[in-house]
Amino acid sequence: MTRPPPLAPRPPAPRPPRSLPRPRKAWGAWGAWGAWGARGARGARGALGALWEGAAAAAIALVARAWLKTLRVERVGDPLAPTGGGVVAFLHGEQLPLLLCRPPGALIAPISLSRDGGLQARVMGRLGVRAARGSSSRGGARALLGLRRAVEEGGVALVAVDGPRGPWGRAREGAAYVALTAGAPLWVCRVVHARGWRLRSWDRFLLPRPCSSVRVSITLLRPASPPLPPRAPELRAAVEALTAAVEASLLEPRAVGARGAAREGGAGGSPGG
Repeated sequence: MTRPPPLAPRPPAPRPPRSLPRPRKAWGAWGAWGAWGARGARGARGALGALWEGAAAAAIALVARAWLKTLRVERVGDPLAPTGGGVVAFLHGEQLPLLLCRPPGALIAPISLSRDGGLQARVMGRLGVRAARGSSSRGGARALLGLRRAVEEGGVALVAVDGPRGPWGRAREGAAYVALTAGAPLWVCRVVHARGWRLRSWDRFLLPRPCSSVRVSITLLRPASPPLPPRAPELRAAVEALTAAVEASLLEPRAVGARGAAREGGAGGSPGG
């Protein structure tokens, strides 16, 4: 009895084509600069990626310093001079001009745990601001603890209160929580006049025109007072009330005759839209 011939091996199944990367949403706080640096860092691997991210951060910080040196700032409202720690609340998109009004002392800011946040943390470090990594979407409790400890030690927390991804102008509770539990004063800062450009990102990032003037409104919303323990029963209501006051104060400059600046010109007191 003869054996049947062996079967021919099956050809390997074709691999499915790789899906194209989805286009990312508009970049936030650092606009096109952050997109350029983070994209290059993701394209490399290991030590090369770290070198690229460090070089991108150095370049962005250098451009930011040079840009800020051309601007003239006018402060209106209350003096921003914390003596024993404090919290400064502002809106996303106005980080660059507000660096001209930085208070004295050690500065710390919450920055997300994303890859883009890693680049931003390096940039802010080169600009003299330490990072507390975490946001309301991930690592928020650790970031709040780091901010509170820094404020209790005499530092100043710089908090963009409308979250890591918006919606723009909707204040979250982090700044109020840190101020209340640390017993620190809380200031609200807002750009009420600036000529320049607004990027097409969710935070409407403001790039003041070089050699122009910027007017910043500073309001002492809450003076220093005895701290509330984190487990105090009245803390929740106090945080909600202070957060609502922060949001109302930040959006108030819309009534100061400020025109939108969606692309260029205009008094940029409120983002256009």
